[in-house]
Amino acid sequence: KILKHLESLPTRGYSIGVTGSAGSGKSTLITALAKVMRNHKKRVAIIAVDPTSPKTGGAFLGDRVRMQELAEDSGVFIRSMASRGAKGGIARATKDVVQLLLKAGYNFVLIETVGAGQLDFEVTKIADLTLLVLTPEAGDEVQFMKAGLRELADAFIVNKADRPGAQRMEDFLKRSETGVPI
Repeated sequence: KILKHLESLPTRGYSIGVTGSAGSGKSTLITALAKVMRNHKKRVAIIAVDPTSPKTGGAFLGDRVRMQELAEDSGVFIRSMASRGAKGGIARATKDVVQLLLKAGYNFVLIETVGAGQLDFEVTKIADLTLLVLTPEAGDEVQFMKAGLRELADAFIVNKADRPGAQRMEDFLKRSETGVPI
């Protein structure tokens, strides 16, 4: 009902989905992006979706702990959400929450997916821009192509670039973007 009432209000912000496997550095990247945005005096909202335990029904909701350095900034709003069994890496209510935050005047809404792997694609349907965070250990090129991730993301981030294989991953991404065969 609230969203219906706010429908006529302008939306001036942008939503950015950040997906990638567990441990790839999504929270670290989001923290860094939020700091840059805040340095430019932008209001930032972060929605961090955590998996719900199929056994207990609970969720850890630990991303606020990882983003502690942003917690004291009044220009940053952090909301953890449990996936509650929804497939695709986000909670069922994520789209509505993103719209509400954009209508509330946030310049950027950063959405962190569960990070379970190749199936975190629902964020592409609700975000203006989708970033895929990869690590050198993410697997070979065949796995990447098989997962269909190349078509889903708008940009790729090779994180943990100090590790072996980072240059190989970057070279692969550049070749695949230009259409040059692998």
